[in-house]
Amino acid sequence: YAADGKLDKHTMSAKLGPNVVDVTKAQFRELVRGRKGTVKSFLLDQERIAGIGNAYVHDILFLARLHPQRKLDTLSAAEVDGLWQAIRDGLLPSLRKGGAWYEKGLTGKPGGFQREDIIIGYSAGKPCPKCRTKIVKIRTGSNATFICPKCQAMRKGAGRRGAAARPKRKPTARKPASKGRGVHAR
Repeated sequence: YAADGKLDKHTMSAKLGPNVVDVTKAQFRELVRGRKGTVKSFLLDQERIAGIGNAYVHDILFLARLHPQRKLDTLSAAEVDGLWQAIRDGLLPSLRKGGAWYEKGLTGKPGGFQREDIIIGYSAGKPCPKCRTKIVKIRTGSNATFICPKCQAMRKGAGRRGAAARPKRKPTARKPASKGRGVHAR
């Protein structure tokens, strides 16, 4: 129980970030500014911004045309604004229907947002609704993500892993082997 006006002090909700549907575009820009993690990790971090779960993040990223492993610091201002809009476009239909079919509201009634309302989430192998490329399931950290590899292609140098995301190292001269390590001196 949390007394009226004291929700931000309650142990279970005190650490939550702002409610994502209440965040303005300008506030969202500030929340993203200077962050270096991946887009998906940021969206699912309830301490940064609350209200997006894994069930909804697939469609949000699809609507924003962003790969889940894109780094936040590689997003343009237009992409950040597009992500803010995609959050709204991805969540509001479910909220208007009282949540997803597997969620229950305060009265115990299940939500009206049905499996068919999901755009690409949990649809591996089915055609993308925009380009008809097959939706694929990829691993992102400890869970899976569903993406259209064409609509949500990773930009070169914008990812989390891979040679394009790492700075190239200069080759270093090999150190000579030392005595006592089982290698014969030359």
